[in-house]
Order: sequence, then C-alpha cells, then structure tokens
Amino acid sequence: MRTSSVRMGRWLLLSDLHFKHQDLDRIRQTGRWIVAEAERNQVGRVVICGDLLTSRTMQPTHVLSACYRFISNLSDVVPHLHIVLGNHDLAYRRDYQTTALDALNIQRLAPYVSVHNTITRQEWDGRRVLLLPFREEQSELMKAVAALCPNEARETVCFAHLAINKAITQRYVVNADEEEPRPTNAITYRGLIGPDRFAALARTFTGHFHSHQTITQAKFCNDKDSLRGSITYLGSPLQLNWADLYDERRGVILFDSETLEHKLLINPHVVGYTTVTLQELLSDEVDEGRVKDKHVMILGKLNPFKYATARDRLLSLGVRGVRNWMPTNFTLRTGDLTSGGLGSSVPASDTEVPSLEQSTQDKTRAVAINDRMPDSTFYTEPDFKTCALDLMAEAREYVKSVDLGESLVLRRDDLVQVGQRMIQTSYDIADQYGEVSLGYEQFLEDSFQATSSKTATDSTRSSTNVFVAEPRSLTITNFLGVKNIININFRQDLTPGLTFLVGDNGSGKSTVMEAIVWCQFGRCIRAGLGVNDVVNDSTGKDCCVRLEFSNGYSITRYRKHKIHGNRVVVSLHGNEQTQLEHAEMRTTQAAINELLGTDYETYVRTVVLSDESAASFLSSTPTQRRNVIETSLGLSILDQCEEVMRQLLRDIGTDIDEVEKGLEGAVRTMEYTKRRLEDLTHTHAHLEAEANKTSLALEAAIQHHAAKKRLYQEHQTHFRYKSPQNVVDSSRQFLGLQEENLALELNMALYVHMSELCGKTEPQK
Repeated sequence: MRTSSVRMGRWLLLSDLHFKHQDLDRIRQTGRWIVAEAERNQVGRVVICGDLLTSRTMQPTHVLSACYRFISNLSDVVPHLHIVLGNHDLAYRRDYQTTALDALNIQRLAPYVSVHNTITRQEWDGRRVLLLPFREEQSELMKAVAALCPNEARETVCFAHLAINKAITQRYVVNADEEEPRPTNAITYRGLIGPDRFAALARTFTGHFHSHQTITQAKFCNDKDSLRGSITYLGSPLQLNWADLYDERRGVILFDSETLEHKLLINPHVVGYTTVTLQELLSDEVDEGRVKDKHVMILGKLNPFKYATARDRLLSLGVRGVRNWMPTNFTLRTGDLTSGGLGSSVPASDTEVPSLEQSTQDKTRAVAINDRMPDSTFYTEPDFKTCALDLMAEAREYVKSVDLGESLVLRRDDLVQVGQRMIQTSYDIADQYGEVSLGYEQFLEDSFQATSSKTATDSTRSSTNVFVAEPRSLTITNFLGVKNIININFRQDLTPGLTFLVGDNGSGKSTVMEAIVWCQFGRCIRAGLGVNDVVNDSTGKDCCVRLEFSNGYSITRYRKHKIHGNRVVVSLHGNEQTQLEHAEMRTTQAAINELLGTDYETYVRTVVLSDESAASFLSSTPTQRRNVIETSLGLSILDQCEEVMRQLLRDIGTDIDEVEKGLEGAVRTMEYTKRRLEDLTHTHAHLEAEANKTSLALEAAIQHHAAKKRLYQEHQTHFRYKSPQNVVDSSRQFLGLQEENLALELNMALYVHMSELCGKTEPQK
C-alpha cells in the first residue's frame, strides 16, 4: 500500500465497468489504465458507483479472477476503495444483501476495500457523504435524501446507482439501412424520480446509465455555482454494446472534494464498436487499422449475398465480430409491465432475472408443467418435408440481387442464362466422370453440350435433394450381440426429446447404433470388423436389420441369410425399389447413398458420433465443418460449378494471352513507325530549310544574272556605235571605276567578245 504521496481530498469516480467474458481483454486494458490514472493523479479514494460485474448469478472463473485482480491492483495504489452496489452486482432482484461480489471474498481486502449495500451516511476527508446503493423501488432512496436537514444536505455529496427521469440511456440512434446515417435524437429514460429530488445536495454522482452526462438544476442555472445540486452520470469508461455506438466521450471522473469541481479523464481505449459502409467494403477502401479488433456494423442497403461478402471481407481484416443483419421488421411485444413500468429502475436486461421469492415458485411451477406433459402415445410427428435445393432459381435470385453497371443492367437475363447453363454443365460433367474440354465460345452457344473422354453409363446425377425423415422403427435379428429379434418403435418406446441408453458394458447399447449405421451403409462404426463379423456368433446365420422411416421408405440389409443371402432391399410403402439394386454391391450402395443424400463418412461425423468421430467433429476447423455441412446437404455440385468456371476462365485467359501478344506486336510496330515518322519529319524540316535557303540563293543569282545581262546588252550597244575609247569611258562611267587597269581589262574582255562577233582579231588600245 503506497499512501505517502496521495492527496486525500482528490477522489477518482467510475461506474459500470461490467467485467464479463465478452471483450474481457478490453475491460482488463481499461482497468489497467484506471489504475495508472489513480496512481498518476495521486488520488486518496476511488468510488465505484455500481455494476462492477455483469452477470447476476454465475460468473466464469477467469472473469472473477480478472475482477479481483483489478480491485487488488487498485487498492495497492489508493488508500480507500468504496464499491456502491449496482443492479448487476446483485445475485437476485430485490435481494440487496446477496451480491455476486461475495464470490471475490473482498472482506480479505478490508479495511482498504469496502462494499456498501445499505443506505449510509459517512464522512470522508472532511466531506459529508451519502451512499445510495441500487434499489428497484427508489422511494426508499428518496426518503434518505429528504431526511437530511438543509444545512447538512448542502454539504453532502451523494454516490448512488439511480434511474433519473429524462436521463440519456442511448446518446445516438443509427439507421443501419442508410449509406451515410445521421444519428437521430437520443433515447431518454422515462421515470417518476426527477432530478429536482436531489437539488438540496451539493453534488450527486451516479452509475446505471452508460452515457456520461450532467443534469443541472433549472433554478441554479443562473447562479455562479451552476453545478450545485446537479446529477452527474459517470457512465461506462468504455463502449460495451451497440447502444454505445458513436458515444466516445467516456472515461473516469477526477473529483476535488473541497471545491466540488470535477474533470472527465478520457479513456484512450474507449472505442470498441464502429461502422463501415457497404460501398467502402466492396470498393476495398476500408483500412485494417480502422476496424481491427473491433465490433463492426455494416451500413447500407443489404441483401443476404452482399452481407455475406462484406462480412467475410471484415473477418479477413481481423474484426472481433460483425453485427448480424436480419431482413425482418420490428414487432412490439406486450406483457407484464410490473418489472419495467414507469417509475421502476430495473433495466430491460434484468426483466428476465427472477427475484429471490420467485425462485421457489418457479421450481414448483416447473414441476406442475412436467406433470401436465402429454403422454408419449399422443405425440404427433413433426411435419417434415423434403427440401430440394433449386440452384437454377438461386442463380436467378443472385443475379437479381447484384448491382450491375449500365453496360450489364440490360443483359441481366443473359447473365441468368449463363449461370444456369454453368450449373447444368456441372451436372453433365459430374455424370461423365472424365476429363472434360470446355471452350467459352462453344459454351455460350445454344447448342453446346459438354464432351468427355468417357461416356456416362451407370452413373447418375448428383442430387441436391436431402433425405428428411424421422426413423420410425428398427428391427434387429442375429446382429452382433443380439440373438433372435429385437424391435424398437421410436414413437412408442422412446419419448420425444433427449434419450439416454443406460446399461452395463456389453449389454448392447452400442449395438443399437451399430445396427442403424450398418443397415444404411453396410459398415460398422467400430473398426476391425469384417463383413461377416456382424453375424451373431451363436446363430452364425440369418443376420438382418430393417430400418423404417416416416416418409414410407425402409431399408433391409441381410447377411448370410438363408433366403435373401447378402441382399439390400429398399422399399417405398412396401414396394421394392428394384432400380436401386445392382449386380455389384458397391453400385447398389452408391444408389442408396444418393437416395439418403449422404455417405458413411459424412453420416458418422454428423448424425451418429462415435468416440473418435465426436472428438474429431468438436475439434474440427470451420472449413472442415463447412465441408461436412455441404456434403450433408448435397452441395458438392457447387465445387463442380467452380471447376467449370475455372476452366472457362482459363480458356478466356488463353485467348486474352494471344490477343495481348498480338497487341504487343502491334504496339511495337506502331512505336517503330512513330519513330520513323519522327525521323522523316525532321529530315523534311531540314530539307525544307535547305530548299528555302537555296531558293533565296537562286533568286539572288537570277537577279545578279539579270543585272549582268543588262550590263552586257548595254556594253554591246555602246561597242557597236562607239570607238573603243568611248566604250572604255562608258564602262568606266557606268561602273564607277577609278582604276584604269580594271576598265582596260573589262574593255579587253568586251573587245575580244565583240571581235568574235564582228570578225576582228586585235583590240584597239
């Protein structure tokens, strides 16, 4: 016990922790947080205002151990721990002396831990305290409050477990059928005890309702001390059920007994229930951290197929559980209102719990009811009907329930036809027992038929019909330890319900079960028996077991019989069904298995459980149990449907691969052509620039040539009509040349040219 650094005027208040088997690890986690907060804040007292436990009567040992460890750890860091009893801490209704906490033997922790089951006044750390444990009729509690004088009441803090009128019992109400639900108005309690009955007290802190809230007094709202006479529901420190959804402002109260101020410490582990929308799940937009280790509600328009798909997705993300979805309407129930009527503080969860004085009456009433039970001869057989699973109809219903895109919504009937054709093809393949080649193009044709490497001869189609019939009578003759004949009439010899076969070892208890199994399947449950070992050793012959069912069928199996030999005869209303009897016993048994809708392995794992099969069934995994159920119901055809789908997908995948290869070649060709086009475009641009440049040069050359041509013509004219000196002068004048040599060279060139034209050989200098 560490008390050196605590503050005696600082108290920690909490309620409704509800130790229970469900989510016990979350409750333990919250308990460790509470202990840490009590130590960190150096509180001098902890007050628990009821409902430390959940169940009233029987508690699992590990739950009691966890609750005791929490109290023990809390008492190690706090000098004083007070537990005010709540309704869930009591063993019986209206018995306020017997508490489920007695199983914890809390007296061993006294005086550090005290349990308060009576109305008492005390003084803690200089503050007057009134303790009001749970009472189903709260008039006794009101008398205790009214008995306080005004001055005493003004200084008194009350700790209780109350049901106050208009207190919030559920803060948020959610409509799960909406994609984005808006929480509607809160649900409030309707009772006769109002908050004004506690207005004379300084403060009141109570448990019972799980939502944290403070109800103030209307007449003190304008005062400086607005919390005077207020009632504060501590609330549960964590979410405990779906009624707590979205209500995340939860924790414990840190209370100063001197100033009467309080502060809510928020629990970091409060959230245990959350929601996701169907669209988020189907679009794979739900983060694992958001839902892992939590209870999840699926929001949106659901149907059985969508719910199953969304639930499996959530389970793969590691959720604790998914809220059940049932497509049913709400119904109102009327009945005895004495336990939950107006003004009664007993919650709906306690209405089924008997009071102490009712327990003896209930036992007497149970005996009277048993005495009035009808005799077994008046037993009416239940109206069992054979249920055929119509997969064709199920395929249509499934397609109707799926939200299709715009491109497929107009082809819904085509999709139904494809699904039904897939089921029919699965039946055909199951009949042929061979490797079947499937092509999706041929599959979609109206004239398609599955082809196999083997032809079907004696095989029959797997049926989805379930053989539903109650055994009516069993006749055992010379079977195992039974000599002569034993008749058992299940209607007259056995009463409805659970029946025990009691007897000494070797008296034949197991023989009855062995006879039922052997009659139907030709095999015994116990291992090591040969085919002739079922014949009674004393007689050595004429072994026969006959099992009759209420639907008119009967199966009679013989072994070493002087008339029937080793036959198996199936009859319907006394007429032998010879079509089920074949030359080979194995083929006959296969026909009987088809009639029964099960085989030996499935039967001994689901209907008749031996020592080995019972242990195997109870310890089987969910997948194994699912396989057993599917086999029992004749749903193995669904595996064949899956194989057909896989073959069609493989065929489609092969074509897709070929198309993708061709597409890759086309893409490569397109990329090469694109690069070649880019090169040609670049070359074209370069040539175009060169052409423009050449065009400009050519235009300049043409202009230059034209100028020379004009010059030549002018000189030619001057040369013909003027002397050479005049030609030179004209050339010098025309060209603006100053040097005489240049003019002379030009003159010589012109002279030579003109001489060639005129026949002259020598120029004139």
